[in-house]
Amino acid sequence: TNICSPTCTNDMLILATSMLGLQILLNIITHYANQEHYVIHPEKSLIMPFNIKSAAQLDYLIQKKPWEINGSKLPVILEMTHIGILRNHTGIDPTIENRISLGRATLYSLIGAGLHGLNGLPVPTSCHIYKTYVLPRVTYGLECLKLRKDQITAAEIFHRSTLRALLGLPDRTAIPALHILTGILPFESLIRNL
Repeated sequence: TNICSPTCTNDMLILATSMLGLQILLNIITHYANQEHYVIHPEKSLIMPFNIKSAAQLDYLIQKKPWEINGSKLPVILEMTHIGILRNHTGIDPTIENRISLGRATLYSLIGAGLHGLNGLPVPTSCHIYKTYVLPRVTYGLECLKLRKDQITAAEIFHRSTLRALLGLPDRTAIPALHILTGILPFESLIRNL
């Protein structure tokens, strides 16, 4: 038996296009869990609706809680984090800002190690550390999301300003020069190549 990437997780995401379809999937999972003798906790299971047409329909779902597991009603929420990606019932707007702030925090934590441009580590080492530690934290999960142009622009501004700081170059430095000197692709290309 060839197992390329064995994984173990305690998170599960179920998607359905209708209320009845979701309950059927929950019934199948519950049946299998009971058959295999493991417990799915209703307190830890959450329902987050997407594409709700009106606030009244959303309020109905929150109050009524129409889905259940083993007779326990599941709470309906408006925002959740799944595998590190913050989602809300309207889309993914908070995600890119969270990723950029996570990238900044990672950069600040590496300043003590010498990742700070002019008086720090050599440029090739700084770029390698940036590519190894910072970029994966910023781009994690973004390849599976449909980002708007303004979200990509915000991430690109963070990316360029970081490259300028690592090289010790002024803000007016040409964008192609940053990518040529560092060998690091533009942000949009990084996401598309993941």
